[in-house]
Amino acid sequence: MPNRRSLAHTPLPWFQKLLLAAMLLQSACAISDELRHDGVKRVVAISDIHGAYDSMRSTLQRSGIIDAEDHWSGAASHLVVTGDILDRGPASRAALDLLMRLEAEARAAGGQVHVLLGNHEVMNLVGDLRYVSSEEYAAFADDEDAAQRDYWRRQFINRASALSSDAVLTEQFERAHPPGFFAHRKAFSEDGVYGRWLLAKPAVIVLNSTAFVHGGLSPAIVDMGLEGINSHLRTQLNDYVRAVQVLNDAGILQPGDAFYAHRKIVETAVAGQELTGAVQAAVATVLSEPDLRFDSMDSPLWYRGNVSCPPLAETARLLPVLEALGATRVVIGHTPTAPREVVSRLGGRVIEIDTGMLTGYYQGSGHALVLAGDDLAVIAENGERSAISTDPRPLGYNDKPVEVIEDVLLNGVVTLGERRDDGRFPAKAVLDGQFIDGLFLPSRSRRSVPESAAYRLDRMLELQMVPVTVVREVDGKRGTLQMVPLQTLSEAERVAGQLGTGAWCPLPTQWNIMYVFDALILNEVRAQQHMAYSRESWQLFLTNHENAFGTGRGRPRYLKDATLDVNGVWRDALLALDETSMQEQLSDVLDKRQIRALLRRRDQLLKSP
Repeated sequence: MPNRRSLAHTPLPWFQKLLLAAMLLQSACAISDELRHDGVKRVVAISDIHGAYDSMRSTLQRSGIIDAEDHWSGAASHLVVTGDILDRGPASRAALDLLMRLEAEARAAGGQVHVLLGNHEVMNLVGDLRYVSSEEYAAFADDEDAAQRDYWRRQFINRASALSSDAVLTEQFERAHPPGFFAHRKAFSEDGVYGRWLLAKPAVIVLNSTAFVHGGLSPAIVDMGLEGINSHLRTQLNDYVRAVQVLNDAGILQPGDAFYAHRKIVETAVAGQELTGAVQAAVATVLSEPDLRFDSMDSPLWYRGNVSCPPLAETARLLPVLEALGATRVVIGHTPTAPREVVSRLGGRVIEIDTGMLTGYYQGSGHALVLAGDDLAVIAENGERSAISTDPRPLGYNDKPVEVIEDVLLNGVVTLGERRDDGRFPAKAVLDGQFIDGLFLPSRSRRSVPESAAYRLDRMLELQMVPVTVVREVDGKRGTLQMVPLQTLSEAERVAGQLGTGAWCPLPTQWNIMYVFDALILNEVRAQQHMAYSRESWQLFLTNHENAFGTGRGRPRYLKDATLDVNGVWRDALLALDETSMQEQLSDVLDKRQIRALLRRRDQLLKSP
């Protein structure tokens, strides 16, 4: 009888090779069929349930997916849930149970349910439990095994026995592990009822040329394609969950250990030890840093660039990804929309459907996106029907549309503070109960108002970086009144604190836009105090352009040796800046020489490699 080594090196007969190839091809086709569906007549999509079970039911009932008894009534419709069923809300377990049951009922009726992974599903799988609510744990309390709880209590005390008394540690244990905690962890393990189900779910699917994903589509996945990105994340996530279970069984990790502490705990526990077998492999998995990890900011589960990057930049980044996926648009959740309604951006290429269904936390309600042929509609949980509106504002503006901010700044009553060293006056504009904090800068010239020109040019290019700026008189002085975005940090503060790695729109992308903009307007100085970032999203704001729009040629000195990325979408936007449009938009804030110089610099940028 041949041994294992000889078997491993025995060539397969040709018919076995053919059979193996057929099996692999069948498996690949099955995965592809699971991820891509064409010819679906009706698709209903919801997102970010977060335990809001009643709102989910109402939304599904109103959209014709389930009946009054919560059974499938959608016939051949496809239901897509773009993740985040879990966390924060009280009834995520009930939501999971309903969706699991609807999967079978939909298939029997000729329809289908597609549940996609959101970042909160993955967080529950890998042990990041920061947002699990007390009600979610309580839903598992009746399933908890007393012996298992006692075992982990003893392990918890033994690990920290040198730090405190048993009584204190027992109190800490109970506080950190509420009733239902261990049954919850078991249910979301590799072999648990919800863990097993979720670990088989995809991150991205395509129905009728529309991609669906939780967070967004970043350029990081452009070379992977639909099957590649799903296989990458599924393998990586399954490996990690399995590794944590092995390390729990080995006593190296405990179920209550926070996900972001895993690395440090494991490194400390195994230092100097000789590991073998499954434990060695599990340690290697936990300590590894793979490309595009499931929790990285450019992962489909976390990426927010589709909703936060300036249109000019993000359109150029998104189009190749859509092409690689065989899609023409993407439907996303993850980031609640400002009006808590379904909105679109980037010319309809991105549709945002996270409307804050968990009312108590997000102050929103349930909405379903319905796609039927070429028609798109929205059905709210109260039954109201509406069309999709355009995302009403850039980020960082306190949820007020630009038009409202402009109106308050232009027509409101303005109160000025003491003059600052840079010549600006702190200001507050009030109109019809709405107020905007701003800065007023008296004009040095009646023919040229560079700060206002920078804002208008920003809007013409759809950069959304220069805060809203108007020209008006205040206390008898003509000048610019510019909104001051709230809760910001300067570039100096960012650098000092090494911050911004979690920016919704990657900082290098935003910086490149700034560089091209400064080259266009010949802004010679971009000091750190002239760059401000939103604390939440790290959206970049650009200010202090009073010395820009000179009549010289070439680039600002600080950009002399910089490489500028002037991509195809940039070129289209620059070409649209013709003399006619500039005269219409800028002739009252720039003189003719400045506009002609602006056109020359535009032409120079268009010649950039």
